[in-house]
Amino acid sequence: MQGLTSLAAHPRELRLARWLFLRGVAVVFVIAFASLAMQLDGLIGRDGILPAADFAARVAARLSGARFTRLPTLVWWTGASDPALRGLCYGGLAASLAAAAGVVPMASLCVAWCCYLSLFNVGQDFLGFQWDLLLLETGLLAVGWAPLALRHRRSDTDEPSRPIAWLVRLLAFKLMLLSGIAKLASGDPAWRDLTALTYHFETQPLPTWIGWFVHHLPRWLLVAACGATLVVELALPWAIFAGRWGRRIACAGFVALMVGIGLTGNYTFFNLLTVVISLVLLDDDDLRALVPAKWRARSDEVRTAGSSLDGADRPPRARTSPIRWPTKLLSVAPWTRRAFALVLATANLGMFVGGPPGLVWRMLVPLSSVNHYGLFAVMTRERPEITIEGSDDGVEWRAYVLPWKPGPVDRRPGFVEPHQPRLDWQLWFAALSPASNARWVERLLERLHEGSPPVLALFAVDPFPDAPPRYVRATIARYHESDWRTLRATGAWWARESPPLPYLVHPRLPARAVESPGPVR
Repeated sequence: MQGLTSLAAHPRELRLARWLFLRGVAVVFVIAFASLAMQLDGLIGRDGILPAADFAARVAARLSGARFTRLPTLVWWTGASDPALRGLCYGGLAASLAAAAGVVPMASLCVAWCCYLSLFNVGQDFLGFQWDLLLLETGLLAVGWAPLALRHRRSDTDEPSRPIAWLVRLLAFKLMLLSGIAKLASGDPAWRDLTALTYHFETQPLPTWIGWFVHHLPRWLLVAACGATLVVELALPWAIFAGRWGRRIACAGFVALMVGIGLTGNYTFFNLLTVVISLVLLDDDDLRALVPAKWRARSDEVRTAGSSLDGADRPPRARTSPIRWPTKLLSVAPWTRRAFALVLATANLGMFVGGPPGLVWRMLVPLSSVNHYGLFAVMTRERPEITIEGSDDGVEWRAYVLPWKPGPVDRRPGFVEPHQPRLDWQLWFAALSPASNARWVERLLERLHEGSPPVLALFAVDPFPDAPPRYVRATIARYHESDWRTLRATGAWWARESPPLPYLVHPRLPARAVESPGPVR
């Protein structure tokens, strides 16, 4: 009974919502850093595909002193050597783990954000995804919302900043609404006639086996699902401003969409991060209603004990430890959080309307923390796939097999999220836009021709374990998901057009070898 009275006395608390949000963002940072650490040397290391040191040198020569403000990264002080890049990655990972444990949450999240921004700004093609931007924007909000304390516990009684809570809710609004608007504004008829999902599950970057089965559902069901997606993205964001029930409905819709996307495709930590953002649409009472009764009762006891100390029964204040004085001094300035919220709100407004607020937005652009969003604005209707192959004679070719992207037709699509195999992902884009991606694909072929160990580590199969091949090339072939009969008869999840078309070769081959791709084994 006492717990129910406490719940009624605090109908819209956000302490638990903030606790879950900060822990969730920290966990996503842990995932992002751990995933990147496994690939860092092969992607942007000295012997990687796009060395960060070379990129930093070009930027420094072009921007000179302006590089610190135009491209903010700790690399300008640490250098871009492999140990320095690993230091940023593992330093961010350590700070993220500290934030997930609630240790010095504001400082820990700030270090994680700075490290991720530093790697993002030198990551070139491999760190330009929308969820990287979303993590930076969400991470900055988490820094502003984190308590100034040595430890952040669920039982803490300080009042979370309401303006920043609303900034997180507005981020959920912006992410969903802009994604829906981008689909219709692109002019792609597949979204307007609701046929987009009849292509999506086959042509998305890294499908799952569940996505394979969903692709074969009746057409009318996929059309209905497409319509529901647009309703979630275009209508439900407005429910955020319709009171508690509206926010509950919006949260349920956003989470359901993220679960569906996560089951049918591998979208790294995007789904988890969006769910973490969406939970802030709920207040503490809503969140407690979602947990088992015994946990809820324990939470009520903690809150009741804390609230009982707010009255006359509070014991005399103990002498404050000198270590806590910096925290005490900073905590008496809540206006700093309001100013932080005002700047970010103004920047987001400027993103839409321009003018004087737009100047603030342009000043924040290098921080990549006020962003546009619009996933899958144009639906791809075909699935070209790049295959990397090597040969010693220019006639017989053997394939380098990546761990997750479609390659062998009999390999079942699997689950790899929340890890992001960034080379697998980027080759999907390269197949769709060969001309704009030829530069780094050529660098990939060069590294394989040299036998670069960190680049080879990105592949599941190295067909030349003893010595690198004399020739390396990239070919393109169209893939289709096989049908039920073929899957049962042959075990093939994919059908591949043959012969593949030539894309790039390194070094140059005789004309006959380029024109005739030859057998692949």
